[in-house]
Amino acid sequence: MRMAAALLVALVLDTVLSPVVSVAGGRPNLVVLTVVAFALTGGVDTGMRYGFVAGLASDALSGPGRLLGMSALVLTLVGAGVGLLRSAWPAQTWRAGTLVAAAASAAAVGGYGVVEALLGVRGRPSLGMLAGPVLGTALCNGVVAALALGLRARGRRPRARVLGPVITPFPGVGR
Repeated sequence: MRMAAALLVALVLDTVLSPVVSVAGGRPNLVVLTVVAFALTGGVDTGMRYGFVAGLASDALSGPGRLLGMSALVLTLVGAGVGLLRSAWPAQTWRAGTLVAAAASAAAVGGYGVVEALLGVRGRPSLGMLAGPVLGTALCNGVVAALALGLRARGRRPRARVLGPVITPFPGVGR
């Protein structure tokens, strides 16, 4: 249920934010960020399953310009890669999570370009054509991930606790 809710929110926000925010030809892709989040928390199997379903949902809502299943393929591979990284690199900080999110976003956009080229969807993209969207999306998603993970880490900081009354030989002192 939590995964379905996260996917629905990501799809709605992508629909709203994508036309508005653009950095160097790249746009934030919150669906990729949810794949990264679930792969980091659940591992390879969770990342692959969620990536496949998220990719199919994204393709179904993207309209006639994208082949059904293309995003599913790319996001399944991204989920698997991030899940493998999780098992190889267990110590995670919010900074590391931000770097993983940015790198996975770059891999997803590059993967879309490679799959489109292999299937002949948009012709043959050059490295120069892919560089702007890859770097722009990585930057956008890195900033969003840093904000989300930074706020999450800030909310987890231990708070000072009062252990109980302090016993002193002087009445009224220490309370």
